[in-house]
Amino acid sequence: MRFTSDDEIVLRHDWTQVDLGQPEFEYLQQIERQPSEYLQEQIPREYLPTLEQFKQARILSKYTPLSFRDVVDWMKSHSDAYMVLDVKEDAKEIYTWIIEHFKENDEMLNHLVVSCYDVQDLEDVLKIYPFKNIMLRQHAVYPDKFDELLSNCNKYKVKAVNINLQYADDEKIKDIRRAGIKIFWAVENDFEEYKSKYLGDGVVSDWITEDEIGNVINK
Repeated sequence: MRFTSDDEIVLRHDWTQVDLGQPEFEYLQQIERQPSEYLQEQIPREYLPTLEQFKQARILSKYTPLSFRDVVDWMKSHSDAYMVLDVKEDAKEIYTWIIEHFKENDEMLNHLVVSCYDVQDLEDVLKIYPFKNIMLRQHAVYPDKFDELLSNCNKYKVKAVNINLQYADDEKIKDIRRAGIKIFWAVENDFEEYKSKYLGDGVVSDWITEDEIGNVINK
């Protein structure tokens, strides 16, 4: 999730992506980026498109880009859906905006999964709203500091983590699972590799489908 120049939240991983067929945004390649945490460089907001410009720039000439409001509307008719939030900007600003605009929509807020890189972000977010569903990301901050990860999960009652599949055979994984914490491997796009180390919870992937995962579970 990222902000547009007119302070709307949209679904965009990186403004400088070149594989989406959007010549309207090629100018952003020339803008000097500002360094920030977690290797996500930021383009100054005044150079970014507005929400209207973002929505008009079709992906690969046919797909309509989505705003956060679009996803909320979709969730209204899909009450079993949960949305894991991948925040690429300041967490406090993003979550403050969400609460300011949707504080009356408890059902939707309870179907958001807050995904944080570190406990400072998590503490800041929980001061804004007592979100029920929380996930910590191991791959960016903890590397193999699983004792620290498990301690923070227990402290903040976190029931799910993202872990890189390279650690699937680590003995500490068993401690996490014994604590009742769900493990979602992230990010993994090699289905055969994922299938060979599958441990029962799920995966964050660009290409692995729910049907493929279901086939592994059923076996």
